[in-house]
Amino acid sequence: MASLAGSDYDDLAQKDAQGKLIGTEKTNFDNLKALHDELEAAGISAEELKKQLGELLTGTSTSQLADGLKSLFENGKRSALDFGNSFEEIMKNALLNSFQAKYLEDALQPFYDELADMMEKGTPSAAEIEKLKQKYIQIGLDSDAYLKNIEAITGKNLSADTESDTLKGSIEKITATQADVLTGHFAGFRLAQLETNTILRPIGLTAIEILSFSRQHLDVAIKTESNTAGMLVNTNRLETIENALVSMNKKMDNNLNAMQGIGK
Repeated sequence: MASLAGSDYDDLAQKDAQGKLIGTEKTNFDNLKALHDELEAAGISAEELKKQLGELLTGTSTSQLADGLKSLFENGKRSALDFGNSFEEIMKNALLNSFQAKYLEDALQPFYDELADMMEKGTPSAAEIEKLKQKYIQIGLDSDAYLKNIEAITGKNLSADTESDTLKGSIEKITATQADVLTGHFAGFRLAQLETNTILRPIGLTAIEILSFSRQHLDVAIKTESNTAGMLVNTNRLETIENALVSMNKKMDNNLNAMQGIGK
């Protein structure tokens, strides 16, 4: 675009006037001059056109870059790592926008023309739709290969970071209904745990200890050599534990019924 204005264009115009441009050089300059004249007639300067082209290829502008950097400062992000991460996003967007403007739009133009022509003729048949679908798929595969080549040259991964974005995306996309369901589940689990702790606290044992103690008692009950007095003590303690387990089971059933009652 620099050749549209300034010394570049003036030098070429002078050489053309002197008859020094021949062949391809002459043809290229004539095309350049025609564009130059069209821009002047439309009231668009070459500098403005160059600026618009730059914004198209980079996907940003100096004002947007300034806003981005200002945002970093506003949020207290002033380290080299913060600036480096910001640059990576800028570069990623620039590469993708350039890929779109320089490759995708040209690649998709014939597809678009065929799609528009198909719709203009009326309702397309299933066979026509399938044929066009295959063309679109091929364009996608070819574009992917082209993008992979860009990634290989630049050393940049231009796809979304799926590993780090999966959970973030899931949380961002969660619906209000789903959030209510999860809240109900978590509240139910917490309530059940609190009630379990309340039941077990007077016994002085954890749930795991209760299970272990129950197994031990079963062994004692089977062994005929067990001391009668010891059995009596164990039996009394087990009766307390059994009552506690029954109570805990009822409460947990109540929690489950309550959750099911509200669709959890």
